[in-house]
Amino acid sequence: MHPIVRNEDQQYDSEDEISIIDILRFFIDGWKAMLSFTVIGALLGIGYVATGTPQYKATAIIAPALVSGTYVETLVDLRRKLKIPTYYSSETYKACGLEDAATNGSALVEILVPTLKKDEALDQIEFVSKSNVTNTNCLNSVLDDIRIDHAILAKPIIKSSSDKLNNLKQRLLEARALKDLYNDRILNMSLVNLNNFLAGILFYKSARTEAETNIANLVNQIDDLTTSFTEPHTQPTKFVKPIFTSNIQIDSKRMMKVLAAIFIGLLFSIIYLVGKKYSAKLKEISKPTE
Repeated sequence: MHPIVRNEDQQYDSEDEISIIDILRFFIDGWKAMLSFTVIGALLGIGYVATGTPQYKATAIIAPALVSGTYVETLVDLRRKLKIPTYYSSETYKACGLEDAATNGSALVEILVPTLKKDEALDQIEFVSKSNVTNTNCLNSVLDDIRIDHAILAKPIIKSSSDKLNNLKQRLLEARALKDLYNDRILNMSLVNLNNFLAGILFYKSARTEAETNIANLVNQIDDLTTSFTEPHTQPTKFVKPIFTSNIQIDSKRMMKVLAAIFIGLLFSIIYLVGKKYSAKLKEISKPTE
């Protein structure tokens, strides 16, 4: 048999190979350092979150404007508009603490995220800031902007309903005038020709009954349409309930910040251990051989 001879390159490769056992030994030997760095990272993360700027959230539920029992726009369209920075007035940006609308428009639409309440024709909006006073002022100003827009959208609906109501009233006047005419014809029927008299009486009474039925239908339509202009069938955009605020601080990314700090601490520990290991290896290599 010929002996197996390893050349110099093969020897270096075997020395550079990392096995699973080496990885496990690395973590076992360095667990104290890893734990220390992780705890330090967690403490720094908790401290950062605890000393950060307090944030508070206000919530409101919007009911869109109604005209004669019909919403002036769908909730899908309303939510789409609420994501457009130019939808809001300069007063709203100021009320929300974002005076520079040109640069902070995107910030407002990101914070003010509307959500549809399930099984209800309502939109829920939230706003988060440093103060509940700012939150309340902001949501009230947003409501004013929506009201202005809905008032514009309601105009053609109101005009159409008003025109219909005026048309019904005009038809009612004509129907009543026609009924009065039939009454006069009945009273003034001549008795000279009995057959003509009886035929005329039957005709005008039938026509008068038809006119009375028409009048009753018109009156009902007018009453229904008039009622549709009153609450709750017609109402402006409003908050269903008062704006809900809480004195409890919120931070939706608090846990993520702490976890990020823990991860960074763990990463630094690994970098530290790897650096320490290779530093020791370099020292060992640099020692003069006897």
